[in-house]
Amino acid sequence: MLTIEWEELQNILQSIGKAFKGKFLHFFFQQVGKLLLRLLRKLLGLIHILVILPLANMWWATNYQPNVDAYRATAVSALNAYNADPTDANWANVVTAFVDGWAVQYNAANG
Repeated sequence: MLTIEWEELQNILQSIGKAFKGKFLHFFFQQVGKLLLRLLRKLLGLIHILVILPLANMWWATNYQPNVDAYRATAVSALNAYNADPTDANWANVVTAFVDGWAVQYNAANG
């Protein structure tokens, strides 16, 4: 029967650990580094999808406004009137200029 004392077992494990310690740590950190690089690539891809692409599409969305000059003139005049006299009635004109004015311009462009 093979019997090993606890101290002998510890010495054997320590000698095995010393022999493989450098190689194991190098391999471990190499694999962790590869994993972190893959994770970083996926994270950057997700950032590109969630942040960059919507910003790129924003330029097309702002160019859609039909009859921009008339819409802007109505909104600016309502804002100037509210700025000169900040009452609830003038604020209602600002809301109307933005919300209803948009609907009028859209219907004028699209029929």
